[in-house]
Amino acid sequence: MRITSLFVFFFFVLGINIPSLQAQHESKERLRKHTSPDNRAQRQVERLDKWVELNPEQEKQIKFLYLEYGKQLALIREEVRDGGDFEAFKTKQADIHAAQREDIQAILSPEQFEQMLTKEAELKAKRPDPNKPRQSSPGVLKDQKS
Repeated sequence: MRITSLFVFFFFVLGINIPSLQAQHESKERLRKHTSPDNRAQRQVERLDKWVELNPEQEKQIKFLYLEYGKQLALIREEVRDGGDFEAFKTKQADIHAAQREDIQAILSPEQFEQMLTKEAELKAKRPDPNKPRQSSPGVLKDQKS
């Protein structure tokens, strides 16, 4: 009787965990597909197109830029994962983003570039300050002074 109860419990726990593990695997697969360089570049072009209404030639040129710069960023990310210097990574990343911005500016009209800068500033203003401490959640107890 006790062994039967153990088997029932084991299969109950196993039955609960298998769908959870499958969902985690599917989520990781979706994330990998969603973050492929081509998909990422396409999403970036679509976002920019919403902001500034790109023409087809601009879309093509900017997607190419996002792909090229994305490859460069991927290489320096790998260096950091392999134990590279994080400060050097941040410097290289900033240089890559600056070069990318210059190239995008050369493709866009002055009006489009201004629209892009305005939209980026709006989004940045909405982001929380990373240096500001986060407020605790309502369900989290704060330290009580005695």
